[in-house]
Amino acid sequence: MEGGSANDFDLLHEQFYPIMHTILLIWKHSKYYNTPPRLVVLIREICNAIINKARGFVDGKTIFGLIDAKDTGEACNKL
Repeated sequence: MEGGSANDFDLLHEQFYPIMHTILLIWKHSKYYNTPPRLVVLIREICNAIINKARGFVDGKTIFGLIDAKDTGEACNKL
């Protein structure tokens, strides 16, 4: 997932509805994953994949490396 194009990351939000719908279907129909602990693991993996995608798009050092603690507004604008 790393190093994706900016366009891939910009379109990522469009995947949330299908992902949530799939999780709902798993909850309703699965005999194995329809327990809270197992769904937590599944959702955690999805979140980790999103974070990894964001890492390829946004460099933390660029945002936070040269900014003083007083300039948090600038960091937010760069996000």
